[in-house]
Amino acid sequence: MNAQTQSKSILDNPTVVKRAIIYARVSTDEQAETGTSMDNQVDKSLAYTAASNMQVVAVLKEDYTGKVLDRPELNKVRAMLKDGQADALIVYKTNRLDRSEWGINLLILLQELKALGVELHYSRDRRQVNLNDPVEALMQSIAGWQAGEDHRETVAKLQEGRYTKVRQGNVVISSVPPYGYCKVKKKDKTWLEVVSEEAKVIQLIFHWYAIEGLTIVGVADRLMANGIPSPSDVGRASKQRKNKRRTWNVQTIAGIIKNETYAGTWRYAKKITVNGKQIKNPVKDDSLAVSVPAIISREVWEAAQERLRQNKENARRNRRHEYLLSNRCTCAHCDHKIIGRTMTTPKRTYSYYYCPTYEGRYVKDCDMPPFSADKVDAIVWRWVEEVLTDETKLGIGMNDYRADIEKRNNPAKEELKIVEGLISENRENLSDEMINLRLVKGEIAKAEIATNINRIEETMNRLEARRADLLAQIEVTELTDEQILSIKQFAAELRADIETIRADYKSRRDLLALINLQARFTIEDGEKIVYITAKIGPKRLPIASIAFYGQLR
Repeated sequence: MNAQTQSKSILDNPTVVKRAIIYARVSTDEQAETGTSMDNQVDKSLAYTAASNMQVVAVLKEDYTGKVLDRPELNKVRAMLKDGQADALIVYKTNRLDRSEWGINLLILLQELKALGVELHYSRDRRQVNLNDPVEALMQSIAGWQAGEDHRETVAKLQEGRYTKVRQGNVVISSVPPYGYCKVKKKDKTWLEVVSEEAKVIQLIFHWYAIEGLTIVGVADRLMANGIPSPSDVGRASKQRKNKRRTWNVQTIAGIIKNETYAGTWRYAKKITVNGKQIKNPVKDDSLAVSVPAIISREVWEAAQERLRQNKENARRNRRHEYLLSNRCTCAHCDHKIIGRTMTTPKRTYSYYYCPTYEGRYVKDCDMPPFSADKVDAIVWRWVEEVLTDETKLGIGMNDYRADIEKRNNPAKEELKIVEGLISENRENLSDEMINLRLVKGEIAKAEIATNINRIEETMNRLEARRADLLAQIEVTELTDEQILSIKQFAAELRADIETIRADYKSRRDLLALINLQARFTIEDGEKIVYITAKIGPKRLPIASIAFYGQLR
């Protein structure tokens, strides 16, 4: 029974309890808003479902921009609804679902919910949206667009205000100040002052790392061996308090070493948000730099940065073992890079691929156990050889890729149908309004219709742009017959040299680089699994396969 059939049966029989999913969203740039905190959204929605006699089957929360439709937790919500796991979606208010330009994403979501027969409720207004009423759907999209416009204007004003304050010499920090400092505010001026006990720890960290030459792990071990309180112990690191970590971890120490504030320069806007994710700002704007009391000298800080650069460059040369998949692996559990490690015992030497967060030296802990490097390398290389030397295996790889892409493309294709339906619907509305414009009399009425026409045309432009994006996304991932032939020809060229490549480690590494092989480590049903993808051919066309293997401890 699909979601639509279930919903109809519930409407026919009101004694059946409706199943509801609660979705809550915030984003970093919304911290100044009131009433939209994650806890407030969830509490209001739980109270609403209780009053409405609904059964909550899931509560999904995320810190992500509302400007895009592709959000991790929202994607889970949509998948659950498509699987018929709920009859209603509960959201605090409109802008928790969408803040896209012209409310395009909300239009798509409303059509999707309507097709599934899933109800939409706003807990703040304590009401259900009538998805079958085109006027209400229109008003919802306008509300979503207006919310986005208001929010963007508010954020822009706040951001410009922060820039002005920084250029006037203020330190603008929304959370806790860097370890080693406290924030002082007097009237319209905000600055940093040194916390003497914490500053001594900062000086030790830089001395041990830049002068004595300890590794970051060595610095962490020495700090803990000397019983020096970490930022979490003194209540300075919110993430660590949340995760109840009470130790010096690698991320904290690396962040301290990289922080230019300790050399006397605090910088604003070191990170920017792109597609809902924060990345390092590629542009260093010196007008957004503020002089603060230095805890270490500029020379010591520069020496630490140089050592960081050298360690990164020398990492490959300092390896005690050859890891075929080095820099080509990620952990499916936490998305961290998988790295190689060698351990020596009196009897033998063990080499592993492991997730460094598994060790407990990182804020984010991981439950991914180590994988035997020798066994993984052997199995992966065997797969590469088989794909290149056996046309049947190459065909299986391409079929696996096609099946995987077809599965991943399904959401885009479903959205494309909705978008095309909305385009058709808006085209009809535009035609009707054009007729009304010719028939109606009176300047006020004509002005209202002209406004509607402009809105419909702009909505259609946005929908056409979204349609083009979806078509491009689907087209890029499909393999044509010509591309398949190209892959086979490229594999045949490599096949002639495979024995020479097999005999030399560097040649094997070069081949993996040539085909851009990537591996993703995970655990499924108690077995260790590596998912492998590669791009083969002059145009680097992708193929995929899966290597299963267990009991590699």
